Amino acid sequence: PDALDVSFNFRGRPDIDYIAQLTKKTTDAVAEELEASGLAFQDPSTGFWLDRAEYLSGRVKDKLTKAKELTETEPRYLKHVEELEKVQPRYLAIGEFATRLGASWIPPDIIERFIRETFDKPVRVTVVPETATWSVSPVDRLAQPSEADTTVWGVHGVSGTTMVAHSLNLQRVDVKDPVPDGSGGVRYELNKGKTMEARSKQGRIEREFQRWVRNVPEVAAELEPIYNQELNISTLPQYRAPSWTFYPGASTDITLRPDQKVAVSRGLKNSV
Repeated sequence: PDALDVSFNFRGRPDIDYIAQLTKKTTDAVAEELEASGLAFQDPSTGFWLDRAEYLSGRVKDKLTKAKELTETEPRYLKHVEELEKVQPRYLAIGEFATRLGASWIPPDIIERFIRETFDKPVRVTVVPETATWSVSPVDRLAQPSEADTTVWGVHGVSGTTMVAHSLNLQRVDVKDPVPDGSGGVRYELNKGKTMEARSKQGRIEREFQRWVRNVPEVAAELEPIYNQELNISTLPQYRAPSWTFYPGASTDITLRPDQKVAVSRGLKNSV
């Protein structure tokens, strides 16, 4: 690790040629030793050499998938698989991550079921992934509005379904009253009091959605694997303290603790 630490200090990365010069070994021998020890790895996606902290962090699920594919023809990647499997993010249960209205990873049919069961209103929900734009439309436009939609969850003429549509698009609802415009027409003016009440009800609906998701077993069972597969895919780097007592060129009057060395190493690597 000494030569690797020197390479980081003066090159900012695992420089195989430089390490070979320092250790009087061949580049092939250095590469083999670094990967076998798990101190550095050659990223198969880029061909660049990365230290352990950098390679075993970030989108580690994607890296593991890639490494497993390569082991079929290149046994050297078995070490990659072994180390990447150790740093995979822990599987999260439904209560351990946010399930807010408007999250693009939540399937539209989940929203449809929530509206149907909560507001007694059959709707169609669609989303444009590229713009994260949601739309909610009734299945039967001639159907009578339900009491749950208009009174229990709705207020001041804003239905619960309308509030969900606004929340899906990360918007707050407004309540406006018609007032004469002075020329025989009508203009609409924001009613601050009613708007505050409507937004309070909107907040209740958003909290009810999260409660509903966590308390309906089949919904939770559908969303958990989606979240863990699509979003719970990364991990933070775990830096190690270098092997030397003092950094090259640094004062010898102060001896850094291991955690301080880790902080310095993180700063140096992130500044490259």
